[in-house]
Amino acid sequence: MRKRMDSLQDIRKKNYLFILPGVLIATVAILFIQFGKSEYNLKFYAQLAFIFAFIVGWTLAYTNNRLKVFEYFMLFLVYTYHFITITIELVESINSGKNQDLGTFIIWLPLIIIYTFTVLKRRQAAWASIVLLILTMAPGIYFYFALSPEVSASLTTTYLTTAVYSIILLFAYQLVRTEIEVQVMRRQLLLDPLTQIGNRYQVDRWMNKLIKKADDEVFSVLFLDLDYFKAINDEYGHKSGDDVLKELTEVLQENIEKEHDLGRWGGEEFIILMKVPECEAFNIAEKLRVIIEGHKFEGIQKNITISIGVTEFREGDTTDSILIRADERLYISKDEGRNRVTGRPRVEGESL
Repeated sequence: MRKRMDSLQDIRKKNYLFILPGVLIATVAILFIQFGKSEYNLKFYAQLAFIFAFIVGWTLAYTNNRLKVFEYFMLFLVYTYHFITITIELVESINSGKNQDLGTFIIWLPLIIIYTFTVLKRRQAAWASIVLLILTMAPGIYFYFALSPEVSASLTTTYLTTAVYSIILLFAYQLVRTEIEVQVMRRQLLLDPLTQIGNRYQVDRWMNKLIKKADDEVFSVLFLDLDYFKAINDEYGHKSGDDVLKELTEVLQENIEKEHDLGRWGGEEFIILMKVPECEAFNIAEKLRVIIEGHKFEGIQKNITISIGVTEFREGDTTDSILIRADERLYISKDEGRNRVTGRPRVEGESL
């Protein structure tokens, strides 16, 4: 989990990135069917608008730009499409003398209401649901005396469905919203606020999981410290120091594997956990050291370097014993002049 943990906004973004392509494909398929039948009615053009909105929405979600504006626009489109569709169905029922099946509205209405409560706040969603109910009832009231008893009964069921689901979701909204916020807060408790990666509590959780599986797969720990960080703060200020830590995090993220766990232990200390033996972890640490030494940090006129201690899990190890050993090796690197890696290849008299 080298990337930062997901916020509520990230979760919504991922949902859009996953769901919108499927909805887009389904809408295009329906459009082709209508095109083949030469049915160029309001419903056809509304679906064209949906396709455009889905493409724009997916792009906004991907770029993380104006997602809220897209959600409001989608609500407007969905409500408009619902009104147009139910009106067309009733008109076709009157013109053909057949009993149009309104069962699809009973299926889709709850989804529209759920989406409404997902996008809007509780009070706003309640008012929006009333608008949806009005849009659903308006065509039926207008054509009421021209409708057959069967269609009128089906329409009444649709009205009741809209009202009931709106009331249920109105009361359920706060419970669901609270649960989501609690889950997000739990994740935030494991997140370093400056660098947006795991904090030391999260590192402890990661390491405990790895220790439980250590009989089946080896793992190593890189304990990393930014050299002379106090001097950077003194010379450039604490704001620049924070920027250096954030930039360092980004560089590390870009140069480790996705399955490696990167966390901030505290201050200028970071820990990387990886499921590789120590000799391989040492080579990765050396690569990171060279990359950081050659990286030009924004606003800093001198090279910034790191010192690293590397160790791997040994039988009988605990979280504390691994970290103590990695910390000892980190301090060997610092005592020997900094900007270096200490691991098994650099520790004499130690058995493999």
